[in-house]
Amino acid sequence: MVLTLSKKVLILVAIPVIFELALVGVLLNLIANVQDARMKSAHARELGGHITALMAVFVRRATLMAMRRMMTDKEMTDQEKALAAKARAEIATIKALASTEESEAAKWEELEKTGAHLDEEFTATQELKFEEDKIRAARTVANANRDFNRMFAVCDSLSGVQSNVQEQNQAYFEKYDSQLKQVIQLSLLASVILAACLTAYFNVTTTRRLQMLMNNTTAMAAGKQPTDVVTGEDELAQIDLIYHQMYQDLTVLRQKERAILDNASQVICSLDKDLRLSDINDASNKMWGFPSQQLIGKRFLELLPDNDKSDIRATLQNAIYNKTEARFEARIVKADATLSETAWSATWSDEQQSLYCVVTDISEQKELERLKQEFVSMLSHDLRTPLNSVLAAIELVTSGHFVLEDQVQVYMDRAHRNLKFSLSLINQLLEIEKMEAGHVKLDIDATSTKEIVSKALEAVVDLSNTKSIKIMAPETNYELIADCARLVQVLINLLGNALKFSPEGSTIVIGESQSDDYTRISVNDQGRGIPKVQQSGIFDRFQQVNPADKAEKQGTGLGLAICKSIVEAHQGRIGVTSEVGHGSSFWFEIPRKSAD
Repeated sequence: MVLTLSKKVLILVAIPVIFELALVGVLLNLIANVQDARMKSAHARELGGHITALMAVFVRRATLMAMRRMMTDKEMTDQEKALAAKARAEIATIKALASTEESEAAKWEELEKTGAHLDEEFTATQELKFEEDKIRAARTVANANRDFNRMFAVCDSLSGVQSNVQEQNQAYFEKYDSQLKQVIQLSLLASVILAACLTAYFNVTTTRRLQMLMNNTTAMAAGKQPTDVVTGEDELAQIDLIYHQMYQDLTVLRQKERAILDNASQVICSLDKDLRLSDINDASNKMWGFPSQQLIGKRFLELLPDNDKSDIRATLQNAIYNKTEARFEARIVKADATLSETAWSATWSDEQQSLYCVVTDISEQKELERLKQEFVSMLSHDLRTPLNSVLAAIELVTSGHFVLEDQVQVYMDRAHRNLKFSLSLINQLLEIEKMEAGHVKLDIDATSTKEIVSKALEAVVDLSNTKSIKIMAPETNYELIADCARLVQVLINLLGNALKFSPEGSTIVIGESQSDDYTRISVNDQGRGIPKVQQSGIFDRFQQVNPADKAEKQGTGLGLAICKSIVEAHQGRIGVTSEVGHGSSFWFEIPRKSAD
């Protein structure tokens, strides 16, 4: 039979209860026996007392009969009546008490009858005249004397019996009293032994096994393997089995986790509050040339150049103190003494008292940024300046001061268009780079939608007239705080796109609206529309809905990207709503409050 923990607890509770119930039963039985012996002894003592009292009454009646001649008839009669009544009462009491006495029943009956005869004989002596009838008087006295002796013998016998009963019950009382004391003493001894046995049993079956379970729990909490095995089939054994299985599962998970960390392309590490490396994956070897075991226990700041240490230390200590995430870039001195550009994301854990860090190598990104800056510099100085010089020369040649052959004029015009397109592309690229780098400062001031729309319309009116496209401006006017020139540039780009892709004779509608937070301007055309899959990337660089548009529409693919940069610099939003065959609606929203 498998004893579960609940059954063991039930046994530990039930055994003392059963023992105590049995002890109480024995004690109650002994107490009942003692009480019975006490009652029987008292009953015998009471019977003996009444027998003695009855004998005393008859002795007094006999004495009264002997003293008859010295007393008056009245005194004799009164005392005789009182003694007779008392004798009858004693006989009645003895009869009632003796009714429960099954032993000596004949003697009790004889006592009753003899007492009745004596009562009659003593009563008869009151009527005798001893002087007149001496013979009858002598006979009566003789009979009374005989019955008196018989009564005395019976009473003496019964008194002896009651005395024996008292002695016997006293012996019983002493015996039961001794047994009661012995039972109490034995019960105390048995209770101690039982408690010791149950304690030993509980210790072997539960307490010791619970301690083993606690040891296994402590070991698992420390990341160690549980060594103790709790045997049995109860709940404790099942819990221990689950613990061992859990440890195996955790070991497998740790191995998988470690494999993932060691094969990660990023360095993942943890720092203690003193900024020492407490753990790090093997990516450190690939990224910096340091094996992970070599770095554990080392101060993180030792990996930094001297002039970077104070700033990085302050950043990390601030993250620990404020319990916040820290993001920063740091240069790491690699094993070969070269520098590695890295981006750090560090989060402090109060529970583990560790700073968990994810480190990404951004050396290539930094190199790309450097190349990008060199390219921008090349565009600005090495390419744009010579192109402007060539453009000026071509414009001078084609200004009419020189006579050119028709074929030469065609080539010159083509070269002029291509140069202007190239310069426009370079200028737009440079403008986007400046905006993304934060080098362009917005001229924030009070303006209005009416001013923005009117200036934009002036710039595109010739193109709209050329294509016979009507542009409908709104009659509303909203005040806003923004860089008017930049927003005019955005609206010109949006109107230029709409004019390029709208059919001749169509209408373009400029819309305006204002909410509690934003002022919105939209350009709605009747062009071919934009497929839904292309709408999300339409504001990226060099994006064209149709690749043929680049040649046909003379588009650079940078106009909408510039619009997005300008709007986002105002902390605004830009978007498009379009359906193929039903035109497009380009819109942008500027916050009503001044942009920071």
